[in-house]
Amino acid sequence: KAGIMPLHSWLPLAHPAAPTPASAVLSGVMIKTGLLVWLRLFPFEGMVTDWPGGLILLGLFSAFAGALIGMTQNHPKALLAYSSISQMGLAVTGVGIGLALTGQSEAVLTMLMIFAAHHALAKGALFLGTGLAGCATGVWQRRLLLAGLALCGAALAGFPFTSGLAAQSGLKYLGAQTGAPWSGLLAWALPLSGVSTMLLMIRFLVMVAPPPREAHGRWNMHMLIPWAALVAGVLIYPGLLLVMGWAGTKETGFYAVGIIKAAFPPAIAAALAFGVWKTRPLLAFFQRVRILPGDIVQPVLWLLFKLKNSFNRLMQYAARLIQGGTALMYAQGARYHGATLEALMRQESFALGMLLMTALALGMAFLL
Repeated sequence: KAGIMPLHSWLPLAHPAAPTPASAVLSGVMIKTGLLVWLRLFPFEGMVTDWPGGLILLGLFSAFAGALIGMTQNHPKALLAYSSISQMGLAVTGVGIGLALTGQSEAVLTMLMIFAAHHALAKGALFLGTGLAGCATGVWQRRLLLAGLALCGAALAGFPFTSGLAAQSGLKYLGAQTGAPWSGLLAWALPLSGVSTMLLMIRFLVMVAPPPREAHGRWNMHMLIPWAALVAGVLIYPGLLLVMGWAGTKETGFYAVGIIKAAFPPAIAAALAFGVWKTRPLLAFFQRVRILPGDIVQPVLWLLFKLKNSFNRLMQYAARLIQGGTALMYAQGARYHGATLEALMRQESFALGMLLMTALALGMAFLL
């Protein structure tokens, strides 16, 4: 339900098909039911020691893979779906951190609730903003919309003075107390996830950035008002935590050094995006890479094809067997051509999908 890889395939397919308000509710509220079940079922005191490491690794994998695959999407709502997969990966990491700690169940539950509320505010605003971007409004309205979307995207990356600062900093603070080897892994993996998240949000802003037009038309007020409220919530939320006198204020980055540290991942992501934009070969490469929404076979095949050219013959032979003898490569020697990969990616590998599902079923049976 939380969309954790490899059980995420439904999410990138559901969001583009759903109406914009439904997507906001789906990503902001519904996928949190998986997190709620974990919190109700897992005893955060005296848990079996094998579970925390597995959940931390699974969460980090979903966090990075979701962001990277999301950058290859052409539909803004499919991109945001992968962003939700990435963010829920961080939530799963938080669950693993909670199971690894002893005597801090209250702090862990508070951190997870703050993270869930932050994600609901920011992601709901991003989805509603996607719908508003399709309205034929004037130039200044569009600039205001992009400013709000940029703010929410930066909040997902943990930018200072946003709800993301409290969520990300709390996760880092508790992760540092898990002990070796997880504390060392989390010390660099969590800031790096802020970089990947910001890169994904920059890609989203470029995708939805509306072209300049004459001032005509108007916004859909039924989406504008809740969108503005959610954007305001992203800014007000950390202030509410301070006003309420929450005891974990310093641990969640609300001090000078913490604010400066929180600004680094988004700044690094902005510098990387600018470098790619200025480097034409890199830009052309990233513009060519496309992964079908919800596909769990295609990314693996793409990585295999890109790892080493010496495996091209084997991959082409396997593709022929899987596709039932379909000709997927040119007759020009044994060299692999880009069009071959593109042809492979345009087809749904039913046989390989069935094989993967069979392997998953056998693995679950073995565990049981």
